[in-house]
Amino acid sequence: MLSSGEMILGGLMLLVMAFLLRRSFTQSKASRDRDPQKEAHADIHAAESSYAAAINKMELRVNDYAREVEGRIGTRIAVLDRLLAEAETSIKRLEELSQQRPTGEGTTGPEAAGGGSGAEES
Repeated sequence: MLSSGEMILGGLMLLVMAFLLRRSFTQSKASRDRDPQKEAHADIHAAESSYAAAINKMELRVNDYAREVEGRIGTRIAVLDRLLAEAETSIKRLEELSQQRPTGEGTTGPEAAGGGSGAEES
């Protein structure tokens, strides 16, 4: 007859074999039920959506930067327009002053000595 130690050892071996057989059966069933094509399509879809999300983020950043640059350029154009208007006003004023000055006076007189005319005081 078998001793109690041999019976326990035999029972454990049967238990381990049953566990291994059950595990291999469930794994084989899972591999049969598995659809590699669907898994590949799911992986591709996930990769495409992550790339699309990254591209959308980059596009938003580019659009924000474009708006910022456009605003800066608009500000500079406004400043240049204002400076041009001031320059044109100054040119007209200087032309009027040069036309008002008598041509016969030259550099003699109080204006040449720094006595101060209306043009120098303004």
